[in-house]
Amino acid sequence: MAKAASTLPSSNPTIYIATGAACWASYLINGDASGLSDEERKLADAWCERELGPNDAIVDCDEPYFTWSYRLYTGAPFSGGDVVDYRVMGW
Repeated sequence: MAKAASTLPSSNPTIYIATGAACWASYLINGDASGLSDEERKLADAWCERELGPNDAIVDCDEPYFTWSYRLYTGAPFSGGDVVDYRVMGW
């Protein structure tokens, strides 16, 4: 639901990059969790709480790439996996 003009943040938005799991893209950008397990969805939700502000929105992402630092970016219990750089509009 759109916010009323009087409740929108007064500062200009900024764009920043947040790196997360590539398999979360559809869920994080479109709200479609149909391809995720319950555990993957929980990891994505926890990542959002850590990486995004309360009024921030993911607007795009780059191409996926492999990293051995997957655990660092996602909180998953394994080391290697595909990640993407998500573009986030922050207020």
